[in-house]
Amino acid sequence: MTSDDCTKQHAELDQHVQRLATNVAVLDEKISAAFKRIDEERARTETLQKTVTALEVLTTEVKRIGEEQARQWTILNEEQIRQWTSIDTLRMKPAARWESVIGQIVALLVAAGVGILLSKL
Repeated sequence: MTSDDCTKQHAELDQHVQRLATNVAVLDEKISAAFKRIDEERARTETLQKTVTALEVLTTEVKRIGEEQARQWTILNEEQIRQWTSIDTLRMKPAARWESVIGQIVALLVAAGVGILLSKL
C-alpha cells in the first residue's frame, strides 16, 4: 500500500467517522426527545389518574346525596300526609260541633213542643 492509498483510506475513514458522529448526534437528539415525550406522557397519565380518582369520589358522593335526597323526600311526603290528615280532622271538628249544637236545638224544640202539648192536656 502506498502513501497515497493510506492517505485516501485515512480520509475515507475520517469521513465515515464524521458521518457516524453525525448519526450519533442525531440519535442522541431523537432519544432525548423521546425521553421528553415519555416524561410528558407520564405527567399526563398521573393527571388523568388523579382526575379519574376525583371523578370516582364525586360519583360516590353524588350517589350518596341522591339516596339521602330520596330519603328526605319520603320523610317529607309522609309528614305532608300526616299534616293533611290533621287539617282534615280540624276541618271536621267545627262541622261536628255545629251538628251537635243543631242536634241539641232540635232536641230542645222537640222537648218544648212535647212540654207544651203535655201542658195543654
